[in-house]
Amino acid sequence: MQESLWPALRHAIKMILPYGIVRARQLAWENRTLLDQHAQNSAAYADLAANVAILMGAHEAAAGVQAQAIAMAQAAEASAMDADRQMFEKNEVVFEGKRIFSRSEAPKVRFRIEGEGNTIILGEPTGPGTLHVICKDEATDCTIEFGTRNRIVENVFIVLAGTGGRSPNRSEVRIGSENIFNGNVHITGGVRAGTIVKIGNSNLFANNIQIVGAIEHLIYGIVSRGAPEPEAGVVVGDRIWVCQDVLMLNKTRITSESIVGARSITNKEYGDANVVLAGIPAKPVKRGVMWHLHTTDAYLKASGPLDTGGHS
Repeated sequence: MQESLWPALRHAIKMILPYGIVRARQLAWENRTLLDQHAQNSAAYADLAANVAILMGAHEAAAGVQAQAIAMAQAAEASAMDADRQMFEKNEVVFEGKRIFSRSEAPKVRFRIEGEGNTIILGEPTGPGTLHVICKDEATDCTIEFGTRNRIVENVFIVLAGTGGRSPNRSEVRIGSENIFNGNVHITGGVRAGTIVKIGNSNLFANNIQIVGAIEHLIYGIVSRGAPEPEAGVVVGDRIWVCQDVLMLNKTRITSESIVGARSITNKEYGDANVVLAGIPAKPVKRGVMWHLHTTDAYLKASGPLDTGGHS
């Protein structure tokens, strides 16, 4: 019986053995594949962990930089506020009849005041433009006045700055009321004590006007070594039309009811009223004239050049 089963068993073994070998090889290959995938996953995980560490380090570094930037900004803001406080404490700044101690109290005015003991009295400008008040180079005991109802379309710069080796001291810039500044107007005061730049009332200024009340550098005779001419400032009367690109230099004196032609340079006293001044240097080219803001017939009923006579 046993001998009769052996051939059948041997035949079954021959049939099963190849399949087992193949299956064993297949399982070994699958095992190697899983081991390779595990190794790859381990490497990827290590890379991911390293990247996460880098990102965390970068985040911490960025957070540190941000915190440092915030601290620097806060320090700069505190320093600026302290500088502003000192600026307003060292100088008397009056806006609309009230002494102020911060920029926010005069929103249409930009301040830069480096000196001390200066008196700045301002009326609130009308119009869309900005008034810039600048005292540089340790200006001391100077006076700036800017009257009421002055209309600024672009920018008006009132500047006291050192020149010729001197700092501004007890010089004055006084601007009246109801003037119209249609463009950029730059007004520079003198540096010597008693020097005044004075602008009256109801004047009309076009664009790119320079008014310079200081002597920037000394000019003297080589042989005579004569005393230099004193700094005399600039005086502009009332109801004067100053046209485009005019330059007014030290010693300028312009009488009321006059016109200064475009691109002219004034540098002396012009005694007559109701004249047209033009040229380089400017001189009277027409007399017995007056002007008006509008080109309509409003001037026939107007009391002054800026009076529209009921016209808007």
